[in-house]
Amino acid sequence: GKYSPHDYVARVREAKAMGFPMTPSAIEMLTHIPGQMRTLYRVTPSWIIQFIFDLASDNDIRSIFDPWASLGGLLVPLATALQPQSTIGLVQTTDEFEITTAYLETDIDVEWFQANPIEWLSLSSNQFDMIVSILPLGMSRQTLNFVSSSGHSIEVSDQQEHLILLSASKRLSEHGIAIFTISNKFF
Repeated sequence: GKYSPHDYVARVREAKAMGFPMTPSAIEMLTHIPGQMRTLYRVTPSWIIQFIFDLASDNDIRSIFDPWASLGGLLVPLATALQPQSTIGLVQTTDEFEITTAYLETDIDVEWFQANPIEWLSLSSNQFDMIVSILPLGMSRQTLNFVSSSGHSIEVSDQQEHLILLSASKRLSEHGIAIFTISNKFF
């Protein structure tokens, strides 16, 4: 049969009520689609998290931001390892927001927002020492206006994941680092 995200929220809710720890990997198991080799939400493989940690560990990371955090599979373990003062993750759906705010157990404080990343970033004045995300690929095209550092307005028409990357990168602190998975179309 067809499974909806609401089925997974119910699974997470039931497992939490039974006392199971709700880590990102536990949630991945609970979102497994029976009879298939995939899950509704993915948790980033530990070797990718370790690779990103190794790249970032020599930097002074006081703040981390993930504009497409889903259930925190990348953001939570990375922030746990780096121990920033501030961690912000954006989620896209009410189900993700419910799971991350009510059930996900972490050793760090994460501010979760359910928001469109481009809109949230356009309203935010936050600067981040690290921006990291695994953005979905093949999103629809959109056109945005950006203001360059010299004050000129630039119209950019591209896939939304590239516009999210561009919008987020404008929020990097002076010595900040950004690490994204991207399609080769970006270059």
